[in-house]
Amino acid sequence: MSSTVEHSVKVSRAFAVEFKDIERWSVSAFRQLSWNWPTDTIKPLSAAMTRSLVPLNGAATKCPVPMVTLRFTGEMELRSKRGKDEVKGKLFRAEAGDLVYSKIDVRNGSIGIVPDDIGASAWTTEYPIYKVDASIADALYLKLVIRSFAFQRMVNGLISGASGRKRVEPSMIETLEIPLPSLATQRSIVAHWQSGMQQAAALETKAKKLVEEAQAGFVEALGIGTNKAMNVPRAFALTSDQLERWSVGFLKQAIQGDAFSRSRFPVRRVSDVVADLENGWSPQCHSHPAKADEWGVLKLGAVSFGAYDEDENKALPSTLKPIPAYEIRSGDVLISRANVPRYVGACAVVHATRPKLLLCDKIFRVVFKPDSPLDGTYFAEVMKTPPLRQQIEAAITGSSPTMQNITKTALLGLRIPVPKLKEQHELVRALTEGRAQAARMKEQAEAKRRETKEEVEGMVMGRN
Repeated sequence: MSSTVEHSVKVSRAFAVEFKDIERWSVSAFRQLSWNWPTDTIKPLSAAMTRSLVPLNGAATKCPVPMVTLRFTGEMELRSKRGKDEVKGKLFRAEAGDLVYSKIDVRNGSIGIVPDDIGASAWTTEYPIYKVDASIADALYLKLVIRSFAFQRMVNGLISGASGRKRVEPSMIETLEIPLPSLATQRSIVAHWQSGMQQAAALETKAKKLVEEAQAGFVEALGIGTNKAMNVPRAFALTSDQLERWSVGFLKQAIQGDAFSRSRFPVRRVSDVVADLENGWSPQCHSHPAKADEWGVLKLGAVSFGAYDEDENKALPSTLKPIPAYEIRSGDVLISRANVPRYVGACAVVHATRPKLLLCDKIFRVVFKPDSPLDGTYFAEVMKTPPLRQQIEAAITGSSPTMQNITKTALLGLRIPVPKLKEQHELVRALTEGRAQAARMKEQAEAKRRETKEEVEGMVMGRN
């Protein structure tokens, strides 16, 4: 078979393969790529690793090391037993640097190297374990090879045409041939990968810092910087005129002091600048989202994360007549009135939306006064600041930890700084620019990751 490689895997409608070159009767085998390396570097996986079968106690609760989940990405994380005390069958021990794969899901990418931060771990017989020979292969290089496009094509060539979830046994995986150049070459490829990933991670760190600085600048410009975290004493006193409501959140807020007393702008109640908070309608809907030409009702997820998501909706049954007055419009400001505590009071602006979506009864729509001195986007941003979140969380009610509420009265009673409209626009502009700069930096990080992956794929294939 030729020792060169074609990067494209697109197969024409008609193609020819010599009988001597057919290793397996399947389309995947015809498409299989070969490595563009000197033939003396191409060796079976078994040359670089040896099967490990170190048994452990079969009971997960008594197992001396944790069990691990292997993802399709090849990444691993500690596994939750989710109430299951026993594991059927035997368990085997793997160490950091060992190669592990899933017999059933290797075709989807479930093959990887146990990372140092997990170390010793327990696996069932469905996950064969291999010791990597450090004199032949660098474990991280091996991970790059087994995550490569070419290797995944070879794995799929083993199981092409099988119905159901066919297992790839160790005897099959061990025969797959991969390039094993000198350790220096392997480590050079690994170093290039690590350098690219580190550059991408550094860009993401800078992007995160930019967002944090922009948000902190917004709060500081309003003069409502939060107090440093403080311990609430076991005993403290408040006079009755200081006590608006009886809750731990409110008591903490009371003894920590009033952040708004430091604001350089007038502080007003929401009820002073807003005409109303209207909530909508929650009929019994279908579980699936509405199609483009169908009416739908928003779910809480449409605003939970501080940005409007029109896809978070449920289709209104055709037997029910929509209420047009509740239709969501561009420019609306929406507030969640119920959710888990950290999402109660979540606020989002509808910058654009598809038609035929209705307000639900667990979301408020802000109705501004005709002469309101409040910009909708500014209001939504203020609602995300720590001093407002402190007020909101002090006012929530409900005994269930998974679904709590805030009343219209409580929201209208929130205190917010109200600069002049021109200043509101400037504050929002600065915050938006900071986020936009961070978004561009995240795009650069993702581009760097893609570029590095393509370069390393070429190195692994032997093209570079």
